[in-house]
Amino acid sequence: MMKISKEIYLLLIIVVVVSGCKPFSVPSAPATSTPGQPATASPSPSPIPTQAPTSTPLVPALAGTPHFSPSEAINPDNVERLTLLATYGSGYATQLAWSPDGSQVAAATTRGIAIFSAGDLAFKFTLPTPYPLLSLAFSPDGSRLAAGSAGGKIMVWELQSGKVITELQAGYQAVAALVFSQDGSQLSASTGDSLVHLWDTSDWSKDYTLKGHQSAPSLLQFSADGKTLFSYTLKEQVRRWQLPGGTAGKELYIGIDSLKNSALAGDFSGDGTCFAAAQDNTIRLFDTAKGSTLFLITSFQGRVTAVALNPDCSLLGAVDSNRLTLWDINQPTPAQVLEFPLEIIPGSLGFSPDGSKILLGSPALAVLDIGSQAIVPLSGAGFLSGSALNQVYLPESDTLTRALVEGSVLQTRLDDGSTGLTLLTGQQWNVSASSLDGKWIAGGGVDGQVSIWNINSPAAALFSFYPDRTRSPSTSLAVDPASQWLAAANAAGKVWVISLADGSTLAELQPGFPASTLGFSPSDNLLLAAGRGQIRVYQAGDGNIWSEISAFEGLLPAFQLDDTILFRSYGEDSYAVTFANPLTGKVVNQLVTPPGELALSGDGTLLAVSGLQLQFYSLPDGNLLYSVDTGSRYAHVFYNRDNTLLTTITWDGVVQLWGIENK
Repeated sequence: MMKISKEIYLLLIIVVVVSGCKPFSVPSAPATSTPGQPATASPSPSPIPTQAPTSTPLVPALAGTPHFSPSEAINPDNVERLTLLATYGSGYATQLAWSPDGSQVAAATTRGIAIFSAGDLAFKFTLPTPYPLLSLAFSPDGSRLAAGSAGGKIMVWELQSGKVITELQAGYQAVAALVFSQDGSQLSASTGDSLVHLWDTSDWSKDYTLKGHQSAPSLLQFSADGKTLFSYTLKEQVRRWQLPGGTAGKELYIGIDSLKNSALAGDFSGDGTCFAAAQDNTIRLFDTAKGSTLFLITSFQGRVTAVALNPDCSLLGAVDSNRLTLWDINQPTPAQVLEFPLEIIPGSLGFSPDGSKILLGSPALAVLDIGSQAIVPLSGAGFLSGSALNQVYLPESDTLTRALVEGSVLQTRLDDGSTGLTLLTGQQWNVSASSLDGKWIAGGGVDGQVSIWNINSPAAALFSFYPDRTRSPSTSLAVDPASQWLAAANAAGKVWVISLADGSTLAELQPGFPASTLGFSPSDNLLLAAGRGQIRVYQAGDGNIWSEISAFEGLLPAFQLDDTILFRSYGEDSYAVTFANPLTGKVVNQLVTPPGELALSGDGTLLAVSGLQLQFYSLPDGNLLYSVDTGSRYAHVFYNRDNTLLTTITWDGVVQLWGIENK
């Protein structure tokens, strides 16, 4: 088995892009404004040499249905005729597993289980579930498949018929790992409350519960004779349990030099005879029966982020930097067998039962054939890898652009659902931003590096630099409507305005807080910086402060319409949508609404709020006009340029398109 992601509950972060490109101009300061201190120019950043990114076929196409292009704009008079036009994606993939005979690959997702043929890796069918899945395991004979949910429920299917055999309740916390005993007589599960459970598969009665871990085990494995169960946590150790009865045996410490709380990745062999654990650039292999260390591998160039063992513990796979290395561990000193350069670094690995192939997970979702060295993607299911989406943009009604935290950019045609990788940067992003015309995309890294690309010609970054010598992580980016300026903020509480023409620094601002949100006004006159319940509005040309707004908390504030500021604020017991004058900082309107993301129609007459439901309010009176409940938790919502399409994003990345139903 192989884990894909521990981040599927991260909500999507979106910047609502507003139309209205105008030439850059600097307004005259209003009479009511308080002059701020002008920004001090800083030396232009020194460009950093960038390696030309390359495209890759490792991204599956999103599932979707073609949609018509409605000509009727969504407004208060017709919003009750809103219809779901198309859906793209099937949620996040959380875990992958081979069937015991190697003929199938299963993927646990937030919407069910997707089954693929291992021969051509084509999508076969889905086993839907009403709740997100986090773990799965095949029975030894391949006839049954078990999957664990985020709420402690375990479902077991008969694969041939697709029928649910039983549903088990392992408490009410997430099921982190599942495994059948090698004779199929027992099923074990670990849960978020640090417990390990065992069931008798003959009648699915509960045998017993094992206690002793301080955190939820992420891996479980039975010994070949079924008398021992091994459990592993990233922060603790491998614990050996004597069965039946669950007597705690010797702990096998996995850290180098027997240090606890130090392992980054681990894997058991299929027969349970050995265990591999990675720490930084070192891997230690354990004999699980004796509790002894077999050997160390210390020759990795970078930090090891994923490891895998083949079924008979003769081959070890490990990922460091941008490569996958295979080691023959039957040698006295493990011998390097093959080295594969990787364009997308997988977060997890899993050998096929015969050891000839390796599953690559998060974000690749592909299979590597060791003999031919070919990498083939899993395709057709429409689910996404486990990495949370960083941002979602819809510059045109027929193209969806998504920036992933791995530093890659995907573009999807909404007419046929086809998806392609536009950009692969080789760096991890905290934040990203795109231009209104969809031409430019910027990424801010965990190390503070800021880069910007022309996504229609991504051979190399336009420029790449570190604006702050402290290399504090980037917290927000914004591109102005005219595509002339890039604003970048970091965790040290600084904001820079950069020229897209030459990468020079035009202004350096110090709002006094780390800006979690940046935004240029539609008129291109103003720059908004927000964080920690504070909003500061600057004159874009010279950095003078125009106004300041205080709220209990501000969630993704943005400029709307005629530069009015729209933001979510909330206190202890109430949520509100606040409209403020950016020149004075005065509140001009406020509506009490349920919690959720916000989108204001281009004509300012209709406010959409996404949460447990999709709700629409008329403005300025604030009346609730229409509510849609599809059973999904919405994360984000936004209109296209002419208000004919509304796009919603569910918490697990499924994209939905809405429009007015024809009469």
